[in-house]
Amino acid sequence: MLKKNKIKIFGKKTVLTFFDKKSINQKYLSWLKDKKNLKFSNNKYKTFNYKNLNKYLLSFDNKVNFFFKISTIEGLFIGTLTCYTNKIHNHASIGLLIGEKKYQGHGFGLDAWNSAINYFFKVKKIRKVFAGTMDCNISMKKIFIKSGMKFEARFKQQEILDGKYFDVVYYSIFNKLIR
Repeated sequence: MLKKNKIKIFGKKTVLTFFDKKSINQKYLSWLKDKKNLKFSNNKYKTFNYKNLNKYLLSFDNKVNFFFKISTIEGLFIGTLTCYTNKIHNHASIGLLIGEKKYQGHGFGLDAWNSAINYFFKVKKIRKVFAGTMDCNISMKKIFIKSGMKFEARFKQQEILDGKYFDVVYYSIFNKLIR
């Protein structure tokens, strides 16, 4: 069962709260059906509806696996951030979607990303955060670099996009308080 949405993680431009059932609305569905929004995501191969999104939401306990709603400081829902932690190895993998087009490329994703990393380092005491993307996803790689993440690995010709194979690159950042 999902924990009540009590947590609020504030950035300079965004607020992260736990994603809840009320957030599964037509706006969110439209982001997931937009081929441009999911261009670099393997979610582009899935079909989304209210039923399977409710099931997906239940897979997050917000203790080990987290699903955040990204809103502007003013309260407008603009995206989502997921995080899968590994308690044994004390690391976390995060992913991001800014679904609202007019908020893409204006620092909202970076702000939410930095807020999440800060939360996982300071509050959850995670020792390492990592993420991967296709090498051609310049916007995501910029977020990785601007957030202080360092290149860690390259999986050659790992995924296909528009009939061509691309490398997947992984970046990570370590919690300086734990090392």
